[in-house]
Amino acid sequence: MYKVVLYGLVGLVIIALALSALGVLSYASFGVLLMMLLLLSVVTFSSNQILARLYGVVPNLESSAITALILFFVLGAPTRTSEWVGIALAGVIAIASKYIITWHSAHIFNPAAFGVIAVSLLGVGGGSWWIANAALFIPTLIVGYLILYKLRRFELFFAFAVPALIVILLTLLPGLPIFEAVITAFTLYPLLFLGTVMLTEPSTMPTGRYERIVFGILVGLLFAYTFDLGFIASSPHLALLVGNLFAFLVTMRVSAKLKLVEINQLTPTTYSYSFKPEIPFKYKSGQYMEFTLPKVQIDSRGNRRSFSIASAPADELINIGVKFYQPSSQFKTALQSLKIGDEIIGNHVAGEFILQKDTSRSLVFIAGGIGITPFISMIRDMQHTKIIRSIDLYYFVSDKTEVAYEDILKTASNNGVTVHIRIGRDAQLTNEEIASHPEADFYLSGPPGLVNVYKSQLKLNGVKSIHTDYFSGY
Repeated sequence: MYKVVLYGLVGLVIIALALSALGVLSYASFGVLLMMLLLLSVVTFSSNQILARLYGVVPNLESSAITALILFFVLGAPTRTSEWVGIALAGVIAIASKYIITWHSAHIFNPAAFGVIAVSLLGVGGGSWWIANAALFIPTLIVGYLILYKLRRFELFFAFAVPALIVILLTLLPGLPIFEAVITAFTLYPLLFLGTVMLTEPSTMPTGRYERIVFGILVGLLFAYTFDLGFIASSPHLALLVGNLFAFLVTMRVSAKLKLVEINQLTPTTYSYSFKPEIPFKYKSGQYMEFTLPKVQIDSRGNRRSFSIASAPADELINIGVKFYQPSSQFKTALQSLKIGDEIIGNHVAGEFILQKDTSRSLVFIAGGIGITPFISMIRDMQHTKIIRSIDLYYFVSDKTEVAYEDILKTASNNGVTVHIRIGRDAQLTNEEIASHPEADFYLSGPPGLVNVYKSQLKLNGVKSIHTDYFSGY
């Protein structure tokens, strides 16, 4: 996900600079925009390196680059020396907020928004949000769509954009024909950029679906409602920061060191890693967590990954199952080289691939390969809580040696779970087997190809309740 945002922003920068050089974008000269970009890139990178060393954490180059690029599109172009100082200060404050304004090492506010409001209050700059420009509308729309598609956060964007658009049309653009008013709203106000690039930052939005919808509505209304209290006035960055505060209060996200205490080989290609967290993590069975590794040579995928948690919330250790391929990415190569006692960073617990509270409903689990891990978490949780449910688990593996977590699967029947192991690439779930579960909720987890095939098959068979496991990394 971070790469999608980074590459999308880089594309927008290239287009903006090209349009400025051609005279199509008249906001600021090519030279001024280029100097802004260079200054922000230098100060965010250097600030991130210095603070990471002071706090003893791994610096994330993607994060500082994304912050610089967002600030580039949000800050007003400087016209005097003090405003150039404000540009640099915004970059430093934005990065510093991720280290200083935290809760258990997890940052609370969107860094770019925090940097903009800080220099506004200090009187050395402010946000102009010049990205809201008709010449950049289509490129921003494309980048925004790709981010929403990658994150599967369309509901968050519409929860934000619909109320914001309604308020803008009724209070700021009354009397215009509806089509013209909508186009004006999207080109005059940064609805697209704020709602796709910034609102969707995983670290500063709620993890639950309903909380995210409330979060989107709150930011949307504050974004569109105009007020001026003298010392502070309405702005997109203020709206987002208030929304971030709401997200913090309902989520209480944490970030902490995880010490590796055990490695077990589950199959010829799959290993189990167990970590002891520095502080307890709250999560629900079936959710995932983001992991950051130190000393990873950066490749096209960066040094962060998300993995489904295979342990239960009541377990002392956090367990993940990892499948290794050849050739491996730099991340998995570094993961394989970890020794007992080594530490990594865990944060951003999220995901809605969780069990319904109604224990009377029958369930069907469909797992492919390492997609078994969230179901292992659920079974372990049921074993801890002594809950019995009617569950059929269909587990697809390419070879009989690739069956992972056999010890848990062998005891799953004690909690009502019937395990069906399907071996071979031609193995499949038949329409007759689907029809034998007419009222069941179906849960799908595994490689995207398997999930998409069975999701389509279930829909063709009239299944109404389908849950798919999705997270932004793998």
